[in-house]
Amino acid sequence: MERRGSIYVFVLGASTLAVAAGMTAVLLHKERLSRVNLTVESQKARADAQSGLEFALAVLSADPAGTTWRSSSTLAFANKRYFGADASDITISLADPTDSDLTDSNLDPVVVSVSAVSGQCEQNYEMTLAPAQTPLSCLDFAVTVGGALSKVGTGNIYTSGAVSVGKAWEVDSDAKPSVIDALNTVALAMPVRTSPVTVFRPLAGGKTTTTTMSAQSLTVGDGSTTAGGGTNSRSGAAYDPETMEAMVPNTSDTIKYYRSIGTTINFSSLSSGAIRDCVLSASKNPFGSTNATGTYIIDCGGSDITLRNCRINATLVLLNAGSGSLIRDNVNIEAPSATQPALIVQGSMTLSTLSTDLVESTAGVNFNPAGSPYDGSADSDTADQYPSWIKGLVFVSGNVSVTNGMNPTFRGALVVGGNLSIQTGAELRVQYAKPAQVIPGFAKTTGMSLTPGSLQRVVK
Repeated sequence: MERRGSIYVFVLGASTLAVAAGMTAVLLHKERLSRVNLTVESQKARADAQSGLEFALAVLSADPAGTTWRSSSTLAFANKRYFGADASDITISLADPTDSDLTDSNLDPVVVSVSAVSGQCEQNYEMTLAPAQTPLSCLDFAVTVGGALSKVGTGNIYTSGAVSVGKAWEVDSDAKPSVIDALNTVALAMPVRTSPVTVFRPLAGGKTTTTTMSAQSLTVGDGSTTAGGGTNSRSGAAYDPETMEAMVPNTSDTIKYYRSIGTTINFSSLSSGAIRDCVLSASKNPFGSTNATGTYIIDCGGSDITLRNCRINATLVLLNAGSGSLIRDNVNIEAPSATQPALIVQGSMTLSTLSTDLVESTAGVNFNPAGSPYDGSADSDTADQYPSWIKGLVFVSGNVSVTNGMNPTFRGALVVGGNLSIQTGAELRVQYAKPAQVIPGFAKTTGMSLTPGSLQRVVK
């Protein structure tokens, strides 16, 4: 009996070991299978996350301006999208790394984040896309007029570049040689100075120059004869009518951007609705707080606004300007940087400025105080003089009228959304300078490009 019991115990032990070995083998197999499944799910999630990135890139590239995906209602435009049967649960989100607001500018980059979940595995990737900007073709011209250009009596326009007029975008530029020479040397009817004052103008040797305007004129772009007897060979620029929308900026889009970076000046803070006898710059704002970018927004609410006898070294945006709004007498307006315009007007504007200098002693104002230097120079006296001009890009969405006998001078480019009317005896003078850099609001977003080094896997 003892032998039989021992055999039983031996058999039972052997069976137990066999069962244990079998169970271990099963557990090892399950663990191995689980690892295989996790690997498969991880690879699936990774592949689907990458597909999500490709999908997002395709969607954003198809609408680079962000008409659909930058609006607040569609920020999660691809939330929980699925790619094929048995695919991962994919979430795509967009973010603006510049100011956390995708809706304020189509110039801001966008971070695309993709999360793909397959079973127990999650894979996360992100990339940064930057909009590719192409300057609007209106910046190819000294003056662009969206409507009609009318020159009454002896009123005329003189430029060192071409002028685009109307829906045909045909060149219609007149040039008076002596005027253009003056524009190119920036010697614009400078009177002779006898008192010891500083005259700010880029003339070699600090010389004072008097320029006499002749009555000669020629038409640029039509092969006419020049004042010197030669043939005008400057060729006009032609644009396909289908591209007209790109010529003049969309006012609302342009304003939206500058509103996002600008400081508001209350219209009620302007005495009689005028900016006069003062300096407005990034470091000086007599009407409120300053703005580091030198960008100021004034909503006129339909009232007329006047700029006169002032120096503005800023981007000034005038919203809802009344039809009687006016720039008059002597002004020195310059953009604060190469990437910003000098003046944006939502509405119409009358130009009634003189070509004579803005004189501190006449206005009784120091226009280059500490913190607001002119051409690198600042002081505390009122003995300086400044050229009366608008330097930089100017955009008026409505009509522009130049009043009788006035000589407004621009250095840069003038874009008029409506009609441009030059009254008899008036001369609109524009020394053309195409912006060297893209100016926000005056460019078309033509694509989205991957920022080098930004594509990466994210561990959460």
